[in-house]
Amino acid sequence: MTEGYSRKASVNRAMWVLAQIQSGDYPNCQRMAMDYGVSPKSIQRDIDYLRDQLGAPIEYHSTEFGYTLTGPLPDLPVTQLSEGELVALFLAERAAGALRGTPLGEQLETAVKRISVYAEMSFDVEWGEVSEALSILEKGNVQADAEVFDALTKGVKQRTVVTFAYRKPGAEAEEQRRVRPWHLAHVGGAWYLFAWDEVREAERTFALGRIGGVKLTRQKFQRPEQFSARQFLKGSFGVFGGGGGEKVMRVVLRFNAWAAALVRERVWHESEERKELEGGELELTLKLTHLEEVERWVLSWGPHVEVVKPVALRRRLASVGESLVARYAD
Repeated sequence: MTEGYSRKASVNRAMWVLAQIQSGDYPNCQRMAMDYGVSPKSIQRDIDYLRDQLGAPIEYHSTEFGYTLTGPLPDLPVTQLSEGELVALFLAERAAGALRGTPLGEQLETAVKRISVYAEMSFDVEWGEVSEALSILEKGNVQADAEVFDALTKGVKQRTVVTFAYRKPGAEAEEQRRVRPWHLAHVGGAWYLFAWDEVREAERTFALGRIGGVKLTRQKFQRPEQFSARQFLKGSFGVFGGGGGEKVMRVVLRFNAWAAALVRERVWHESEERKELEGGELELTLKLTHLEEVERWVLSWGPHVEVVKPVALRRRLASVGESLVARYAD
């Protein structure tokens, strides 16, 4: 970048160039450069920016020896964004790890790249400087297969029954499933499909990472009007559960002072209730319909948490403890 170069001035000049071309007088680079007091190369750079980055239908008319518009100008809503909004959009793209490798992710990346061209010319915003100052580092995300994601998205949008092969954790072979795809959601670092299994006649949740060979059928379906992904997962600590009808269990956990300080920093579940105890300890109560995922979460806290209720969860953890002792005891 040359000393004293102004991005704002550059965009203002590009808009001036566009106005000259819109006038219908077939201006060329030499003439516009003389009128504006810059070099013809600068004007050519503005034309390239307007045509290649913003999509303006600008062409050189060989018989008139100047530039003209060959169609209507595209809407440029990005010019209405503030600098802060542009930076927020840039960070949102970086945060969209859930879309990496999917068609939607590619479209988002392309859109941000196009917008960044305007941002760097309009404001004192360098994407490299933003990356140095702010970052979003994600770990543990399960990348969705682009073809699987695209096919299921079509099934959900078109309300078309799909078939696919599904491998359960620990299963030796895949199972063929025929389902009505209701909703796709990103939960806990992975994509899941909420659907109605036509063979089992029940609501089911499928991890996209275990799905393969998706095929759309010609059969249409009506999604239940009352279906809501949030309601479906209301009694779940992750993605297990939902659908209604399950017995709700009160899970009461008691954290020591060290763990309590960390637990207080987040909201872990929409049903949670907190009770402060002596010595800085904390009692956390959750209302859940399944114990599988909360069991893994409790284990992650090690000796810093005690399960007060339910007895079923205490027994599950005791069994895990016995297995660990048997495996690691000298």
